Amino acid sequence: MSKKDLISFSLFFIYILFLYSLGFAQQESITITTYYPSPYGSYGELRAQRMAIGTNYFGSNYCWSPESCTYTISNADLVVEGHVGIGTATPIPNSELHVHSEAWPGLGEIRISGSGINNQTYSALMLDDNDTTTADNNVWSIAHKKETGTVYEDALHIGMWDKHSTGYIYAVIQTDGHVGIGTADPGSYRLNVAGTIYTSGGCPSCSDVRWKKNITPINDSLTLISKLQGVRFNWRSDEYPKMFFGNSTDVGLIAQNVEKVMPELVYEVDGYKYLKYERLVPLLIEAVKAQQKQIDELKAKLEAESR
Repeated sequence: MSKKDLISFSLFFIYILFLYSLGFAQQESITITTYYPSPYGSYGELRAQRMAIGTNYFGSNYCWSPESCTYTISNADLVVEGHVGIGTATPIPNSELHVHSEAWPGLGEIRISGSGINNQTYSALMLDDNDTTTADNNVWSIAHKKETGTVYEDALHIGMWDKHSTGYIYAVIQTDGHVGIGTADPGSYRLNVAGTIYTSGGCPSCSDVRWKKNITPINDSLTLISKLQGVRFNWRSDEYPKMFFGNSTDVGLIAQNVEKVMPELVYEVDGYKYLKYERLVPLLIEAVKAQQKQIDELKAKLEAESR
């Protein structure tokens, strides 16, 4: 080989190495579309720094920040247009995310966890109406907060963040089963409600005459009261542990007995009878008035006889 040929071959080899190094220096990019001849098939492994999936994201209108284009994708490493199925090839049409599991006991589980700092951990599901047109863009949250040594220790919170990023807790469920509504600390109560309670079975505090009809006085209050029997008793706590009755001696009335006298004071849930104790107040008021009338009449009669 002549000296000239050797120089030419060396330059050609250096040029090939240069082109080869450029190929490795540039980041590989694969665009998968529905148009031929784009790559298709099954991949054992697919890696990408960022990924956007969907027809709208294909083309030059969308780009990743900090690049400039019509629509910039920011703060996201994975963007999906349409429905996502995890564990299912047929996600429910109205669900953006459908998680399904065939494993026993058939639980499709989504787990959200947060890292701890300063004896606190916080993980939450945030429900945002995404209303950027008004100043009332409130965000509801279902959160698990664990703050050692406080009322928030390992509790589930239902609350809201307002437009000023101020948090409000509307309900709390603690690990011991105690529930607080309107308060973050139910204390030793199974249910602690800060505010007025209304039930569909009636509203004891609703008293406006405009809500009522067929109004009649209670004329036989003393007779009705005389038929009621107050009792002392102990709860059958061992037979009904989920009722949390307690073991102390208690006082009250028997619903089955009251039902025979005033059935409007008794209601039933799941086959068990309950008593509206607060509804006894009007009956007691009329009974006291009737008894006072009898006392006044006897007093007048005695005064007349003593003259």
